[in-house]
Amino acid sequence: MSKVKKIFQYIFFLISICLIILGAIYTFLIYKPNQTLKIIDYVLLHNHSIDFKNIESNKNLFRPNFSIEKIRIKDKNDDEMAYISNFRVGVNIYESLTQQYISLSLLEIDSIRLSEQDSEETSDPFMVKGKNLKFNNNDLEIKSETFSLLFAEKNTKAIFKHGVINSYPFINIEAFFDEISESIYYSSLHFF
Repeated sequence: MSKVKKIFQYIFFLISICLIILGAIYTFLIYKPNQTLKIIDYVLLHNHSIDFKNIESNKNLFRPNFSIEKIRIKDKNDDEMAYISNFRVGVNIYESLTQQYISLSLLEIDSIRLSEQDSEETSDPFMVKGKNLKFNNNDLEIKSETFSLLFAEKNTKAIFKHGVINSYPFINIEAFFDEISESIYYSSLHFF
């Protein structure tokens, strides 16, 4: 009986240590986002690098928001893959952990530049859902109350609901971006 008790105490101790370590990492992410992104860039991103001017956090553990200025993503040859002048994102932690998608409370992208180079790397499809989208880039401005983005290997599907695109109000826009045929297919419902 005492062996069983010792095993349960050992398991409880291991789980407690793991939770404390995860909590410390998460707290470090929220309160020190500059250092966290530098560590992620150095330790986890071997084929890419992330440069940025500044990151600010609202320091809210349950609904964190981050603002990043002048973020630049480069490949292993130091060629620029993407540049975003201003990027703000808010994450719904609980919903992101309990659902099979990333849930955002806020997504603002201002002045994005993407390279046209092909990437050899592939990734699993993933979905991002959220509220309060603001996208502004040269000739295109989109504001949407809710949005869904499904990123797959060779295509992307976007759904925007209740918003404005270049000062024209819409109820719903569904778009499909096909990388293979370099085409965009969409349907929309507008009101004037």
